[in-house]
Amino acid sequence: MINTRASQNTISYMNPNGSFLHIDNFSDLGKVYVHDHNPEVKRTIVRPVFKVEKVENQAYYFAPGFIDTDNIFFSCPLAISYVQVNSAKQILPQHGHSSIIELDIKAFNKTLSSYVNAKIEIKRWNIDFKIIGKVINFINQYINSERDIKLIDFNCFSKIDLNFKDKSIIISAIDNLEFVFFDNSINRVGKDNFFWIEAEIRNMPEDRYLRKLIISNLANQCTRVETKEYGALIVFDIESAYTASYSRRMIEESTALEKKAKDLLKLDMAIEYNPVEQSIEQLAIK
Repeated sequence: MINTRASQNTISYMNPNGSFLHIDNFSDLGKVYVHDHNPEVKRTIVRPVFKVEKVENQAYYFAPGFIDTDNIFFSCPLAISYVQVNSAKQILPQHGHSSIIELDIKAFNKTLSSYVNAKIEIKRWNIDFKIIGKVINFINQYINSERDIKLIDFNCFSKIDLNFKDKSIIISAIDNLEFVFFDNSINRVGKDNFFWIEAEIRNMPEDRYLRKLIISNLANQCTRVETKEYGALIVFDIESAYTASYSRRMIEESTALEKKAKDLLKLDMAIEYNPVEQSIEQLAIK
């Protein structure tokens, strides 16, 4: 059954035909904001908008363009930093299906010397068309980082979180890590034997950016880090001694070791964490 209340909230700005969605911060990279409020007080000769036109019972077309001071609309593609929006459409949820937003865009590289054409389809329940401001921001931030436009996953927008995170996500990700510590050694004939502590780290976050950040910062704590199918293996300082070696054995009481490792991770990652980098990493083809 369709959530009627949510659907009504979604289409409130779409009635009647000929209304406009306004675009604030049009020239500010990564800060575009699409809304149906009264436009900013400051006057400009023309303002970027989407003109709302109902084309079918549950479908709306959003014509990109500009309006002048007399609210006369001029239809044309909108060039927002590195993204050119050619057309947009929304199909509202019906018969148990998701709402669908369709965007036809060109995404240019940072030097504007090449571009890719893309048709973006976003499927979500009760999605608000105004979310396209966030989609455009994400793509622009990706391109501004000088990543390859041919490696943008334009099919990801139905799945990824379009909200920037804060540093609290670091604490949650690190607290969820599972450390198992081991004593290990190697026998060297005629020489001092090597001894060290190592740890298997499991329950790594699925988020690629956080995984990379955890791995790179673990390297600050130890001699070696190896990525494993289960997560990661870290090897701490290796010492030598003239004493008998032994087989790998689990350290039963390792609470203090785990707390120290996690606390150091939180301190290091809080410095390096970049919410923009985390967000645009979601756009790269896996």
